[in-house]
Amino acid sequence: MAEERQIVEEAVKKFSETYSNRGIAFKTVQSKDVASKFGETAQNVINDSIKGYDIYIGIMGAKFGTQTINFGSGTEEEFYIALDESTKKNEELHVGFLFKEVSTSVDDFSDYQLEQYTLVRKFKTKISTLGLYQTFQDNDILVQHTNKILQDFITRTRGEDSLKAHQSEMLVDSPIRDRFTINQDFYSTVLNSVGADISNNNKVSILLNDIYVPLDLSAIDYEDNSDEEYLETEIVSATALTNYDNSPDTKVIVIGDENSGKTTLTKQLYLEYHANGVIPVSIKGDIIRNAQVKDLLKKVDQSFIDQYNSDALTAYKNLEKSKKLLIIDDLDSSTLNAKHLLKIVNELEDYFSHIFVTVDDIFLLNANISSAGTLSHIDNFNKYKIRDVGYNLRDKIVQRWILAGREDKVMPEELFSLTETYRGLIDKIIGANFVPKKPFVVLVLLQAISGGTSNELAQSSYVRYYKYLIDSTLLGAIHRNKIDIYYGFLPELANFISQSDGKVISDEKFDDLISDYRERKGFPDNLLDDLKSNLISLGVVTHSYGELKFKHSYYYYYFLGQYLKDNISKPEIRDRIRQVCTKLHIKDSSNTIIFLSYHTNDSIIIDSINEVTKNLFAEFDVFDFNDEPTRTLNSLVSLEPETLIESKNKEEEERERLLLDRDRRTEVGEKEPELEVQEAYSTLSKINIAFKSIEIIGQLLKNHYATLDAEPKKELYKKALDLGLRTLNVFIENLAADPEPLFEHLKQQGKNVDVEKNRHRAIFGFASLVVFGVIKNISQATGAYELSKTYEDVISNDRLSIYETILLATKMDFPNEFPIKEMKKLVSSLSNNHLAINTIRGLTVNRLYMRPIDDYQTHQQICNTVGLKINKQILIEEKGRKAS
Repeated sequence: MAEERQIVEEAVKKFSETYSNRGIAFKTVQSKDVASKFGETAQNVINDSIKGYDIYIGIMGAKFGTQTINFGSGTEEEFYIALDESTKKNEELHVGFLFKEVSTSVDDFSDYQLEQYTLVRKFKTKISTLGLYQTFQDNDILVQHTNKILQDFITRTRGEDSLKAHQSEMLVDSPIRDRFTINQDFYSTVLNSVGADISNNNKVSILLNDIYVPLDLSAIDYEDNSDEEYLETEIVSATALTNYDNSPDTKVIVIGDENSGKTTLTKQLYLEYHANGVIPVSIKGDIIRNAQVKDLLKKVDQSFIDQYNSDALTAYKNLEKSKKLLIIDDLDSSTLNAKHLLKIVNELEDYFSHIFVTVDDIFLLNANISSAGTLSHIDNFNKYKIRDVGYNLRDKIVQRWILAGREDKVMPEELFSLTETYRGLIDKIIGANFVPKKPFVVLVLLQAISGGTSNELAQSSYVRYYKYLIDSTLLGAIHRNKIDIYYGFLPELANFISQSDGKVISDEKFDDLISDYRERKGFPDNLLDDLKSNLISLGVVTHSYGELKFKHSYYYYYFLGQYLKDNISKPEIRDRIRQVCTKLHIKDSSNTIIFLSYHTNDSIIIDSINEVTKNLFAEFDVFDFNDEPTRTLNSLVSLEPETLIESKNKEEEERERLLLDRDRRTEVGEKEPELEVQEAYSTLSKINIAFKSIEIIGQLLKNHYATLDAEPKKELYKKALDLGLRTLNVFIENLAADPEPLFEHLKQQGKNVDVEKNRHRAIFGFASLVVFGVIKNISQATGAYELSKTYEDVISNDRLSIYETILLATKMDFPNEFPIKEMKKLVSSLSNNHLAINTIRGLTVNRLYMRPIDDYQTHQQICNTVGLKINKQILIEEKGRKAS
């Protein structure tokens, strides 16, 4: 193995040069460098001489080595000494082992070679459960594995340094905080993780503190003190939430869809509050299984132990509630309904002065039509919605990405040039496709651009982005001769885990699964020896306390979808898919079908969705702007409300101010409706099923537009339109018939709704926001330029004004010019319809925020068409300061 040792030594030297400017240097020491001593065995001399190292890398081929006094070979002895030291030092010593795959047939081995190779295999099997070894077949993969071992060491040690920095950079002296030290593993694997396997050319693993940028939020509130503005949605930076302000209590609900950055926001909040002596505990909503607060508090205690340590639990329980923060991420992932969940949140105020909750876009809509009093549980909560990533934020994320791993090497000129290049490519992809404008998407695009494969992601499906990350992890580390084994086994693993409690598998069951897979495929006995260890070392699965699970949920859902697709002809699998489709209101079920719809457009998916949705709100007509409920709402306002939109028509010297100007031209954000109506719980499930079905239909259309025939595509699109619009009518008809629950809720928030004018504006404002939200939901879920003819064909058969508005919203996201002609025509036909005009106005504002129009005259023409008012320069600058 002399050649391989030399390659590792060169790789270490090159890696060390890369990190030298960060005060990191690596030096290799090999057993061949140790001088002999009289009267000592060679191995004892090596053991005594090689001490104080931080990383151990063992290399072995087909030869096991010469037996020592205590072990089968010197290499084995060195490995176990290193492992023992690592355990003693709480894994501060990093251990890795690399096995070279044998290219020669064992039939050609001599008896001695066969004996040695058998010992190697036994050693591999013995250490396989440790997750410390990887295999290589050529020198390129050997270098990759070596770099990963070094990077993992830096990630952990720098993660420790980062945590220590967090501890030392506290803003206040706090004996309380100092008694509660964050667990290092929790910090590294959760708080400082981006939640996906992201890397760039300088870092094998990008951490959250490498690339975190505060997002923009829309503050959800109601203003009733202006004759011109019935609604005001303030744009604020996420730092307004994460910066602790010594408030005696903090109650916040943040709304955002998948990958919008909700979880990242909770991590920053966690660290900020901890730094200021308020002890946070973070839980996921899916652990809330019943409506008993005492049961939930027990789970909070267990989460505290995982995030700190068991010795501090008593002290934590004795803390006054003003020193406690409870974070509930993805509250909507619980199987309980909105009514019970918000009641639990309300009861938790007896135990925590600070509560921070994240939910998806649909959750508060469900709460609005739950039983009377549901929203009253969170009257005292400030509510915010995460905005999509605009130009300025994309720019900041790009800059953080470029600097990650080489902060001290990038000169300002290079940073500016690279930022322009990267951002230009990202804007081209986001602007030319219906790519979700989320931080996760921007990060994956950056990784793809770095690797020269960004064209692979010029599509809109989230699953396509997840597949790219999976391929990047596996194809970059597993030899091409073996890659099919992994892509064949992982679906089997996902299927097994899907039917287990807690989405985990024991060591024993995992090994049985490998043995069964080997036997069914007829593989040689030794072919899968390194499968388990490689999956652990690559971070595809994690191993803890004798159990394994997928590290990230996207691995699980992607390969579960692959398994279902591969076996979709089996009657039991088709029955299983039908059953899952009846539970689309449950996140696990909807994710399963969404990922499955990426892999296949089999008729069982379409038929099951049709069966589940055919009777959803069948008693309601599709909503339209010319229906009676809309006429009732329009009669409540005599003047069309004007929306403020900001515009600057002057050059700015600083690049960031120019980008902020583009983002801040529009100041109206999506505002969550807040209505309560008495309705059966089944209605809440129906609403979830409706919106998830629309998302799945969109995935089918966008992923398989080239293979689906024209008629099935039209039928699917019409299904999505009508399902969404019937669901919309549930809200609108209830609101028009009985607005009193809305008034009661606003009264409890201290709003003046006793004046008739304000009551009318409250109803109209709520209706505008619901209509806007549903239209955006449909257009974003189903929108793709390749489906343009499908849209036109469907709408030409029934030109309802609401269909035309959805088509306009869809075209606003097309890569070509702004559809101003279509907008003018539609606005003209709806000129006296205040609700319709207000909706189109909101769609325009949203489009201009995400993709501003650089030509001022065109921008002015668009604003004039829908009645957007250009605000004064002083207000523009004030709003820009608030948003930044």
